[in-house]
Amino acid sequence: MKALFLNLSLVLLTVFLPACSTDHSAQSAKSVDYYNKLLQQATRYVYTVQERGQLPGVGTGEHGHLELQSETLWDEQGHFLKQRITFPVTFNVSLTPDQRATEYRYKVSKTGEHAGWQIVGAWEKKKDGEWLEVR
Repeated sequence: MKALFLNLSLVLLTVFLPACSTDHSAQSAKSVDYYNKLLQQATRYVYTVQERGQLPGVGTGEHGHLELQSETLWDEQGHFLKQRITFPVTFNVSLTPDQRATEYRYKVSKTGEHAGWQIVGAWEKKKDGEWLEVR
């Protein structure tokens, strides 16, 4: 019982101390780590959907250049702007297949910490530069 209480006390201190502290560096480090984990999850999700043949505009087995774009996370001095990650989390993904001069953009979102990722929008860039929604 004593060990359980000690562990619970440490958890409570971990949760409340960063909010009271003026130095947010430890909380920022945790947020950066968690944000990087979310980026990795989103990337794996897009690859998995593509391998299943369910990524709009791109066939199973196609290769290309994938780029994740996220919101601005650091200020001009290099300080992490988000002290806490809030949901929903949304990333924009650009994909250019190797054998085609076409670019696709996808918006992937996760509504909660334990929720799955989903594609909430997909677009293809036409030769005239206009973006057309694809399904």
